Amino acid sequence: MDSPKDKEQQMMLFVAGIHPRGCVRAMRKLSSYENYSKFIDFIKKSNYDDNKQSVNFVMDHTLLPFPMDLTFKIPRITKAGNYPFVFETGFLKNLNGTIAVKDVGKFCLMSLKADWRGPETKIPNFPFSMFIQTVGKVGLEHLIRVSLF
Repeated sequence: MDSPKDKEQQMMLFVAGIHPRGCVRAMRKLSSYENYSKFIDFIKKSNYDDNKQSVNFVMDHTLLPFPMDLTFKIPRITKAGNYPFVFETGFLKNLNGTIAVKDVGKFCLMSLKADWRGPETKIPNFPFSMFIQTVGKVGLEHLIRVSLF
Protein backbone atom coordinates (compact mmCIF):
# COMPACT_ATOMS: atom_id res chain seq x y z
CA MET A 1 0.00 0.00 0.00
CA ASP A 2 1.32 3.46 -0.90
CA SER A 3 1.91 5.88 1.91
CA PRO A 4 1.28 9.63 1.46
CA LYS A 5 5.06 10.14 1.22
CA ASP A 6 5.12 7.89 -1.87
CA LYS A 7 2.85 10.38 -3.60
CA GLU A 8 5.14 13.34 -2.96
CA GLN A 9 7.87 14.96 -4.96
CA GLN A 10 10.52 17.37 -3.86
CA MET A 11 12.78 19.81 -5.61
CA MET A 12 15.78 21.82 -4.52
CA LEU A 13 17.42 24.43 -6.69
CA PHE A 14 20.45 26.63 -6.26
CA VAL A 15 21.94 28.77 -9.01
CA ALA A 16 24.37 31.66 -8.75
CA GLY A 17 26.05 34.04 -11.14
CA ILE A 18 28.21 37.11 -11.16
CA HIS A 19 27.09 40.15 -13.11
CA PRO A 20 30.00 42.29 -14.37
CA ARG A 21 28.28 45.47 -13.14
CA GLY A 22 27.14 46.66 -9.73
CA CYS A 23 23.75 45.54 -8.43
CA VAL A 24 21.87 48.83 -8.83
CA ARG A 25 22.88 49.04 -12.48
CA ALA A 26 22.25 45.33 -13.15
CA MET A 27 18.84 45.42 -11.51
CA ARG A 28 17.60 48.30 -13.68
CA LYS A 29 16.76 45.79 -16.38
CA LEU A 30 16.46 42.62 -14.30
CA SER A 31 13.76 44.14 -12.10
CA SER A 32 11.40 44.60 -15.06
CA TYR A 33 9.75 41.19 -14.61
CA GLU A 34 6.96 42.18 -17.00
CA ASN A 35 9.52 42.19 -19.85
CA TYR A 36 10.97 38.71 -19.21
CA SER A 37 9.01 37.31 -22.17
CA LYS A 38 11.20 39.59 -24.33
CA PHE A 39 14.39 38.36 -22.64
CA ILE A 40 13.88 34.58 -22.35
CA ASP A 41 12.40 32.56 -25.21
CA PHE A 42 10.67 29.88 -23.08
CA ILE A 43 8.73 32.58 -21.17
CA LYS A 44 5.83 33.27 -23.51
CA LYS A 45 4.01 35.83 -21.30
CA SER A 46 5.20 37.86 -18.33
CA ASN A 47 3.31 40.23 -16.06
CA TYR A 48 3.95 41.94 -12.73
CA ASP A 49 1.39 43.44 -10.37
CA ASP A 50 3.15 46.07 -8.23
CA ASN A 51 0.29 46.29 -5.73
CA LYS A 52 0.23 42.54 -5.06
CA GLN A 53 3.99 42.12 -5.70
CA SER A 54 3.03 39.19 -7.89
CA VAL A 55 4.77 37.83 -11.00
CA ASN A 56 3.04 35.66 -13.60
CA PHE A 57 5.01 33.75 -16.22
CA VAL A 58 3.57 31.46 -18.87
CA MET A 59 6.35 29.08 -19.88
CA ASP A 60 6.32 26.72 -22.82
CA HIS A 61 9.10 24.67 -24.37
CA THR A 62 9.42 21.41 -26.27
CA LEU A 63 11.01 19.87 -23.16
CA LEU A 64 7.91 20.66 -21.10
CA PRO A 65 5.06 18.16 -21.04
CA PHE A 66 2.59 21.05 -20.92
CA PRO A 67 2.65 24.87 -20.81
CA MET A 68 3.23 26.08 -17.26
CA ASP A 69 1.45 29.05 -15.75
CA LEU A 70 3.56 30.12 -12.76
CA THR A 71 2.50 32.85 -10.37
CA PHE A 72 4.58 33.82 -7.39
CA LYS A 73 4.89 36.62 -4.90
CA ILE A 74 8.14 38.61 -4.84
CA PRO A 75 9.00 42.27 -4.37
CA ARG A 76 10.56 44.13 -7.27
CA ILE A 77 14.32 43.77 -6.76
CA THR A 78 16.13 47.06 -7.35
CA LYS A 79 19.23 46.80 -5.14
CA ALA A 80 21.33 44.46 -3.02
CA GLY A 81 19.48 42.42 -0.43
CA ASN A 82 17.68 39.15 0.23
CA TYR A 83 14.28 38.76 -1.39
CA PRO A 84 12.01 35.89 -0.36
CA PHE A 85 9.48 34.54 -2.84
CA VAL A 86 6.64 32.02 -2.67
CA PHE A 87 4.41 30.26 -5.16
CA GLU A 88 0.94 30.70 -3.66
CA THR A 89 -0.94 28.70 -6.31
CA GLY A 90 -0.40 26.13 -9.03
CA PHE A 91 1.28 22.75 -9.14
CA LEU A 92 4.32 24.13 -7.24
CA LYS A 93 2.15 25.67 -4.52
CA ASN A 94 4.15 26.52 -1.39
CA LEU A 95 7.50 26.54 -3.18
CA ASN A 96 9.60 28.93 -1.11
CA GLY A 97 12.85 30.51 -2.03
CA THR A 98 15.15 33.48 -1.78
CA ILE A 99 16.91 35.58 -4.36
CA ALA A 100 20.06 37.14 -2.93
CA VAL A 101 21.69 40.13 -4.59
CA LYS A 102 25.02 41.32 -3.21
CA ASP A 103 27.58 43.86 -4.39
CA VAL A 104 31.04 42.28 -4.44
CA GLY A 105 33.52 44.95 -5.43
CA LYS A 106 32.37 46.32 -8.79
CA PHE A 107 30.36 43.14 -9.51
CA CYS A 108 26.94 41.87 -8.48
CA LEU A 109 26.60 38.35 -7.08
CA MET A 110 23.12 36.93 -7.66
CA SER A 111 21.80 33.65 -6.36
CA LEU A 112 18.50 31.84 -6.28
CA LYS A 113 17.67 29.13 -3.78
CA ALA A 114 14.36 27.29 -3.78
CA ASP A 115 12.93 24.30 -1.94
CA TRP A 116 9.65 22.54 -2.57
CA ARG A 117 7.91 19.42 -1.37
CA GLY A 118 4.42 18.70 -2.52
CA PRO A 119 2.04 16.31 -4.18
CA GLU A 120 3.26 14.22 -7.07
CA THR A 121 3.19 16.19 -10.34
CA LYS A 122 2.55 15.00 -13.89
CA ILE A 123 6.30 15.23 -14.51
CA PRO A 124 8.53 12.27 -13.50
CA ASN A 125 11.30 13.08 -10.98
CA PHE A 126 14.32 12.95 -13.29
CA PRO A 127 12.94 15.17 -16.12
CA PHE A 128 11.43 17.49 -13.48
CA SER A 129 14.76 17.88 -11.68
CA MET A 130 16.73 18.31 -14.91
CA PHE A 131 14.28 20.87 -16.26
CA ILE A 132 14.31 22.95 -13.05
CA GLN A 133 18.13 22.97 -12.91
CA THR A 134 18.40 23.82 -16.62
CA VAL A 135 15.81 26.60 -16.44
CA GLY A 136 17.57 28.10 -13.42
CA LYS A 137 21.02 28.01 -14.98
CA VAL A 138 20.06 29.05 -18.51
CA GLY A 139 17.63 31.67 -17.25
CA LEU A 140 20.20 33.35 -15.00
CA GLU A 141 22.91 33.25 -17.68
CA HIS A 142 20.56 34.76 -20.24
CA LEU A 143 19.33 37.47 -17.85
CA ILE A 144 22.92 38.49 -17.10
CA ARG A 145 23.66 38.73 -20.85
CA VAL A 146 20.57 40.80 -21.71
CA SER A 147 21.16 43.17 -18.80
CA LEU A 148 24.70 44.12 -19.90
CA PHE A 149 23.36 46.89 -22.14
